[in-house]
Parts: sequence; C-alpha cells; structure tokens
Amino acid sequence: PGQFYREHHDQNSPRYSTWGPRLYTFFMYLNDVDKGGETRFTKLNLSVTPSKGSAILWPSVHNHDPWVTEDMTYHEAVTVDEGVKYSANFWIVSVSLAVLCDYSWLSPRSVLWLANPGVLTHSRA
Repeated sequence: PGQFYREHHDQNSPRYSTWGPRLYTFFMYLNDVDKGGETRFTKLNLSVTPSKGSAILWPSVHNHDPWVTEDMTYHEAVTVDEGVKYSANFWIVSVSLAVLCDYSWLSPRSVLWLANPGVLTHSRA
C-alpha cells in the first residue's frame, strides 16, 4: 500500500539526445491490484484499472514532429490502497539502443542473442 507516481510525461529526452525522443510508451500490468493503483491520464480524464496481463500503449509525441510533446498523455499512478502493484514500462525510441551500447564485456553468444533474440533460445554468458 502507498505506492504512487506523481503526474509526469514520458517524453523527457533532451533535444539532442543520442537515443532520440521517446515516441511511445508500452505499459504492462504484471498483477491485479486489490484497490487503487490506476493509471490516470490527467488531461484526458481517463483511468485504467490494473489487470494482470493487460497493457496500455500511448504516444508521447506528435506525428508531425517527434520533439513536440503530446500534452494529452500526461499521466500518474494513483495510490495503491490495498495490495501491491507490479508493472513493466517499455519506451519506444527513435534510435536503436543496441547501436549505442558497448557490449564488449559480454560473451559472443550473448552479443548474438542481443542482436537477434530469436537465434538462441537460451544464452549462458
């Protein structure tokens, strides 16, 4: 109980960031919540109740310019009154993060998996 996240926007990448703007957010609920914990889009007057396995996808920017924030998608996590909330947040960006990362510390099998997860079903670094 008591978990929350104040109103915010997911597109907060600096203008000339290497990874580019956060284009979309994919937010998945990993469990049911006994009471509270909704994701509330404050400017849309819309709330989504956590439900295990469900997800929300929303744009963070405008189609005409990916550096212009979509103001309608400001959101917050409402306080969890009973139980606990588990979720996973994925940001879809305009540049492949794999290109920007230094994988020199990984084994060749791990690098192969990162480049194409379908190639290996299990990787032991």
